[in-house]
Amino acid sequence: MVLLVKGSESVEYMNPSARLFFGNLCQKPKDISPAHSQNSKTLLNIVAMAIENDTIGPALETPFNQSHLEYTLAPFEGYDGDALFWLFLRDQSEVKAQFEELSLFHNSIETILSHKIHELKESEKMRRTLSSELNSLKEHLKERPEEGKMVGSSRALTELRDMVFQVAKSDATILITGESGTGKELVANLIRESSGRNEKPF
Repeated sequence: MVLLVKGSESVEYMNPSARLFFGNLCQKPKDISPAHSQNSKTLLNIVAMAIENDTIGPALETPFNQSHLEYTLAPFEGYDGDALFWLFLRDQSEVKAQFEELSLFHNSIETILSHKIHELKESEKMRRTLSSELNSLKEHLKERPEEGKMVGSSRALTELRDMVFQVAKSDATILITGESGTGKELVANLIRESSGRNEKPF
């Protein structure tokens, strides 16, 4: 959009794009509608601020009726010595909206990545815990002797083995009872192998 402004007093010319966006602001004040009059005041205020703050030349951004306009002010002297300015405006609303959308998308990605990293850290923590428990179990199993000829996986046999492992480390006298042929000798051997004296004579 291109406008020719006379200082911060009036709009002297508008190209079709500017008229389409702001309405015709080149008319006499009495012929301009209230809405267009407000647009004219806002634009002339932008020009006045740019002149006052000496920001003529560089592109600056300003909000305008929920739009984001980038403007550049270029001064020149009119043929009768008037201070005139070309005001070049670009509507950056769509670009701004795209940047905001990208920013939201970026934030969403950061949130997802942060969540996934947290999950991975928790998984790594769990893996270390399980690995530690597994190593502990392996060490514990190393302390147990082989089951020898006590073959079986019944509940009674498992309980018997557990009882043997419990008492084998103590110095207590252990009485093994049972009918002939039930494997009392196997229990005695397992107690000895599990005890602290397993390398000494029976």
